[in-house]
Amino acid sequence: MTDWTVDFGEQMIAALLESNLKHTGQAPPFTRFLRSYIATEKGRYNFAAHKALEEIAERLPVMGEAWILKGAQVGLSTMAVGWCLRLAALQGRQVGYALPTKVFAARFLKTRFRQLVQANPLLRDNVRLAENVGLIITANLLNETAPPGNIYLLGMANLTDTISIPLDALIYDEVDILNQDNMAWAEDRLAASDLGQKLYFSVGMNPGTGIDAGYHDSTQRVWLVRCSRCGRDDQVLEELFPECVSRDGEGWRLVCHACGAAIDVQ
Repeated sequence: MTDWTVDFGEQMIAALLESNLKHTGQAPPFTRFLRSYIATEKGRYNFAAHKALEEIAERLPVMGEAWILKGAQVGLSTMAVGWCLRLAALQGRQVGYALPTKVFAARFLKTRFRQLVQANPLLRDNVRLAENVGLIITANLLNETAPPGNIYLLGMANLTDTISIPLDALIYDEVDILNQDNMAWAEDRLAASDLGQKLYFSVGMNPGTGIDAGYHDSTQRVWLVRCSRCGRDDQVLEELFPECVSRDGEGWRLVCHACGAAIDVQ
């Protein structure tokens, strides 16, 4: 196990954050939890830079199942890690985070999860990293008499990983390169939970299967982009690619499909 190092100033911040949680007696809305407790090397989680994810974050607490067909590097994995931490640390839930292989999962644990825990003194005081397993929550941050939860990093290439632990929620990252048979076995781990939440997300790689098939069986909500020059506001860039990109010197830029103006999309 790995312990985090905390200085005196950060301990005071942690105490204030914990006091606020205990005073209210309830988990803050997930969007506020992200802004207050989740940070990366670029600073606190900010929906100004991830506008397309704000409605998802607002609705996530009441979703039983969600399929999200996304682009690369849009901040969704960070949001999903934040959701895992909220479920485990504030609600005492057992959470599985599924990735393609155990090696992939171990690397993700040591980088993404570790980074987000280290960035917040309250989480750092109450979370331990267990090598090749996941995150062990040492105390329920809302109710000290209630049991804490845990987060298990699962490699979907290994059947043992998928069937060994009862869970309340399962997050599937990079759905299109996960072992589909083992995903089905993993879902049995939710059978006894009163939550039983499933979150799937991935860049689409295989039309008609994987995340694409799941998305098309869902409500198929989309993120529309508005052009500030011509006002065209019905553009789904993922559906317009490659017509929505244009050369910009040695690189590329996103452009309006109607007028060709550059589009600044966060």
